[in-house]
Amino acid sequence: MFNIRIDETDIVARLPRLLDMVEQGQTIVIMRCGHPIAELAPPSHPTPEERRAQGRAAVEALEEYRRTAPSLGDLSIKEMIEEGRL
Repeated sequence: MFNIRIDETDIVARLPRLLDMVEQGQTIVIMRCGHPIAELAPPSHPTPEERRAQGRAAVEALEEYRRTAPSLGDLSIKEMIEEGRL
């Protein structure tokens, strides 16, 4: 899909049609004096499948970090804080 450019003075008269176009996936570039000032675009929310994939990737990254992170040795986090190391 390509962007539609429209002058700001035409927005009110054409808003219902512009919203229909946005609903179909188009992006409307609003112009003032020949310069783009805003975009009217569909929301960019991830789909439920994309959110699940992002969550799985985050869990995998954390698990990988746990496997490869340096060991604290015999010290606890509390002891490291008390020593000023954290």
